[in-house]
Amino acid sequence: SRQTAADAANPASQQPTGAELAARRHALMLDVDLLSPNELSALLCGDHMPDGAPAELEAEIHRQFATWAHGRIHEGAFDHPQLSSRELFLQFCASHPSLIEKTRIAIDESLRRRRIEGALNTAPSSPARLSPPRDDIPAADPSPRRIAIHPFRDEKGGWLKVSHQDFIDLGLAGLVSGEGSKMTPSGIYLAFDEANPRCDAQRLVDAMEAAGRHAHCHPQIESRESQIRSYASYFAPLVGYMPKIGDTLKLVEGIARIEAKSPNGSWLAVFEKAKTKQRALSSGRFYDFIEEVITGDFLQANPANP
Repeated sequence: SRQTAADAANPASQQPTGAELAARRHALMLDVDLLSPNELSALLCGDHMPDGAPAELEAEIHRQFATWAHGRIHEGAFDHPQLSSRELFLQFCASHPSLIEKTRIAIDESLRRRRIEGALNTAPSSPARLSPPRDDIPAADPSPRRIAIHPFRDEKGGWLKVSHQDFIDLGLAGLVSGEGSKMTPSGIYLAFDEANPRCDAQRLVDAMEAAGRHAHCHPQIESRESQIRSYASYFAPLVGYMPKIGDTLKLVEGIARIEAKSPNGSWLAVFEKAKTKQRALSSGRFYDFIEEVITGDFLQANPANP
């Protein structure tokens, strides 16, 4: 018929093959993975909070969205019409109204904490103290300096987050046990255990006391089960590695080069032997995928801040 002839003459009207559908689905899943938690929260927050939602909530939003999107894409729900990852996220929000309310509450709480912190900035900070300091860590440069500490807690325990640079300057890379502690490119999460006086969080406090440093403690973030538990485990050889585009890494599947970065610290790595093979490295689990840094930069200890 005339319609059949027209369809044959117009490739766009023909149904895609199974291989083409699989390729489209894979590309859409990769697009979802590279849409960062920060970008997702910005879509939710709009003009209400330009800096986005708290990091813990951003990670939870990203986790829920990625799980939902991967399942729906695999089912073929978005084969026709083709959608972008941002359009998928808007559909996800429409089907998860409670997430919008949770975000609104978290934003209000974050703004409240900012106002409180601003009011307290004029008052001197108190030194961080979990228990009396030990004397088995040698004293260091007594010059005053404040170290930013971010406390997190859930029903099973907690962590004190510190930057890679401060962690290295305090000489902790070879001292912590790593049991329950986590790490991302943004910082080291030292596990806190009230029943263990030698826990990693306590080692941080002891080192700060010995070095004459004071803590600038950010408001504690609490949750039922923290997303931090899914982060990469502490691994001393990678402390201080700050990834950048162009770095070459030995991953569990082979040698790969970092090709792109998303705003929240997620990365896209392309394998050398199979250019079509890629891996999205989320910020939370970034160090879990790396066996060795072949080319890349590590932070060095600052002699003025041992």
